[in-house]
Amino acid sequence: MFRHIPTAKQPLFAIAFFLGFTIPPTFADPVASGAIPTEALPTVVVTATRTARTVDETLSSVTVLDKKDIIQSGAFTVPDLLQNVSGVDFSRSGGPGELTGMSLRGTNSNHVLLLMDGIPVSATTTGAPSWEYLPLVAVDRIEVVRGPGSSLYGSSAIGGIVQIFTPRGEGPPKPEISVRFGSLATYQVNAGVTGGENGTHYSLGVGQLYTAGIDPMDASLPHIPYGGGYRNSSLQVHLGQQFDHGEVNLHLLRAEGRSGYDNYPNYNPPTFTPTPSPPTSETFLQQVVGADLTLSPRTFWKTKLTLGESRDDRNDVPDVGTPYYFHTRREYSAWQNDLTLSPDNLLTLGVDHEDDHVGSDTNFTLNSRGNTGVFLQDQATFGRQDVVVGVRHDDNDAFGEHSTGNINYGLRLTSRLRFIAAWGSAFRAPTFDELYYPGFSNPKLHPETSHTADVGLKGIADWGKWEIHAFRTDIGNLIASNAPLYIPFNLERARIDGAEISANTRVAGWDLSGAFTLLDPRNRDTGAILPRRSRHTLQLGAARQFGAMRAQLTVLDQGGRYDDTANTTRLSGYTLVGIGVNYALDRRWSLEGRVDNLLNTHYETAAPYQSPGCTVMVGIRYAPR
Repeated sequence: MFRHIPTAKQPLFAIAFFLGFTIPPTFADPVASGAIPTEALPTVVVTATRTARTVDETLSSVTVLDKKDIIQSGAFTVPDLLQNVSGVDFSRSGGPGELTGMSLRGTNSNHVLLLMDGIPVSATTTGAPSWEYLPLVAVDRIEVVRGPGSSLYGSSAIGGIVQIFTPRGEGPPKPEISVRFGSLATYQVNAGVTGGENGTHYSLGVGQLYTAGIDPMDASLPHIPYGGGYRNSSLQVHLGQQFDHGEVNLHLLRAEGRSGYDNYPNYNPPTFTPTPSPPTSETFLQQVVGADLTLSPRTFWKTKLTLGESRDDRNDVPDVGTPYYFHTRREYSAWQNDLTLSPDNLLTLGVDHEDDHVGSDTNFTLNSRGNTGVFLQDQATFGRQDVVVGVRHDDNDAFGEHSTGNINYGLRLTSRLRFIAAWGSAFRAPTFDELYYPGFSNPKLHPETSHTADVGLKGIADWGKWEIHAFRTDIGNLIASNAPLYIPFNLERARIDGAEISANTRVAGWDLSGAFTLLDPRNRDTGAILPRRSRHTLQLGAARQFGAMRAQLTVLDQGGRYDDTANTTRLSGYTLVGIGVNYALDRRWSLEGRVDNLLNTHYETAAPYQSPGCTVMVGIRYAPR
């Protein structure tokens, strides 16, 4: 419960690229419920508007990673996969399985909304997803949307939205097995099968991950290291059936296992000399269950009903002391309707409801609350201009009513260049921990509110694509806390100014990509830098095929940051270099290898927790093509 919440760091430079963009928009669905193989289509994003749009059509800043991207990355965990996405900044209290926070465009970890096949996923006590426990075997595609999303999704989407889609099969059964071993006594085994016929599609996946991990706490602090390692066993199931004018889908993700963490030393009076504090073992359960029914009663009308539940359970057992537990649950339901008013006008309206619950041996003043939201969005095209306008009204049991909105505008300056401007408001309701946790809460907290403005250009040239954005997010009543008491409080005003540039190209057979994010996140009342934000991040990638072998190089460079609101503890920046190799033995078998932190850089993303040094993973994959 009192684990240190992380972030990351940063130095170096960046290089940018320029020139044009093409987008012929249409409001006919680009994907007819899976009837057309996705390989024949442009990349589609659903999260930005809750409707299917190609990446080129959307007016939001988005990144989509598909199954091929995931395999080629050689990623070991979900944070490993996402850390090279523009605008993303992870921080960890150690290695895999340790507390992990994600910042998007400089916002807090609980300002990022995580969806799993449309179901919101987070611990209702902290309001943040448990990124450290999400199994990669459950991931078929990830969409990252940068910028506010409260006008469609309600609370928490101040910095953006990440949606994970589980696999759905088609065609004859396709088995897949991968086995990897590596540093720190690590192994990872994943197995699954996908397929479909006669309108039925299915996928099943199981996974097992173990690592002995590292002793993350700084050696200068007296402590007793946790030595139990990290184990994660997972199950993923997706079943679907298409029928005349509709489709039904059922999905399940379950991950359970064991982890643990080092505790801060004790400072007992009268001398307050630090003495070691025993570690804590933790067993966890992450589970998401959902079902959705999509119908098309008329050619112009598509309706979708979604039901689901997410759980985040933790049972903590200190080596010395009394065990405690936090079991959180979120029940979710939504009804969405898409009305095609004309080929150039799509109206979306709907309602969703959430019930949040906390079960714990800690006596929370309040342990359940509900929220109902009604939303309306209109997407229209007028010649070379595209407009998306949305509004939402939420009614929360704890805080009453709250309204948010957004407007996105796009202008095709040429067939290869597009100007985009956007404005959106968002909010986040304080969590159960922030309001009601005995001794570490503040029942007088106000909801956080935000306004974000974004202007950008998207272009496509003969050599590749590029995108550039400048944005400003003003946050009112930003919730923060400071050591040693960790009592949350509202900062009156905070502002995040930022710029992003990204590009990809192909040169002499090399696929090259780059992204650079520059941030100025400040408490406007004191002028201090907001804690645990990297002020600049550079992400570079290079990959090339050499016959049957594909090699890739990644570079992540992050500047320094402060670990506290008073800016008294500064964490240095760092540069991480990774390499990966995939070698196809034939059409079924391939060898994989990955080296992370090649330069063995010593770095911290949250004081006083160290991160792993150079690690190596090698493995074999069976996946008939």
